[in-house]
Amino acid sequence: MTRKNVNFASLWDGHPAWEMLTPGERAYIESESEVVDYAKKEKVFQAGDFPECLMILLTGKVREYIGSANQKPQIVRLVAPGEFFSYLPILSHSMYSTSATAIEPSCICKVRREALMRVLNQNNQICMYFLARMSSMLEIARYRQVVLTQKHVRGRMADALLTLKARFGTESDGKTLSVILSREDISNISSMTTANAIRTIRQLTKEGVIATHGKRIIIEDEAALIHIAETD
Repeated sequence: MTRKNVNFASLWDGHPAWEMLTPGERAYIESESEVVDYAKKEKVFQAGDFPECLMILLTGKVREYIGSANQKPQIVRLVAPGEFFSYLPILSHSMYSTSATAIEPSCICKVRREALMRVLNQNNQICMYFLARMSSMLEIARYRQVVLTQKHVRGRMADALLTLKARFGTESDGKTLSVILSREDISNISSMTTANAIRTIRQLTKEGVIATHGKRIIIEDEAALIHIAETD
């Protein structure tokens, strides 16, 4: 659902990219943007579609994945509030190679692709900002490739849980991950079967490294989890 009469400045206030724009560019971006609310599990975009806009996640959580109705989806990115996404196919002049859905009720600001390209062409600072973001994503992808090919299941699970903590933080207790994912999604992130993921979570629970409450995961011993991620 598209929101009406949105105060864009209040939504973007404090974001480093917003601070890099001139007053004229901010007004232009506002005129070429809309804010849309998505329900839990609602599709944000589909692989094969033409990218119409840059997106910034304002609230909620979004997952990007590769796969179809006949395939187990492979999660390639979890998007946290404040992050841009969907811009890579715009910059590469290609279609979406991934799909995206909202993990929970989410609010997304969508900036038309023409506006993005115009600002990138005239503002070197914002252009370098996106270049830095893409470089960071490449480094993360390289690291994940090493993790998924060289670590055993315990190490992959520990790394996945630590990554979720780094990406989304914890609840007020400082231990409960502030993201709720199905065991299938967690198995997908850690590149193992769902059965292996459930078995590994159960084992880590018995060891007192983590605890579970429904789908929620609580990190009880972060030092032990880090040790497992580094050594297993």
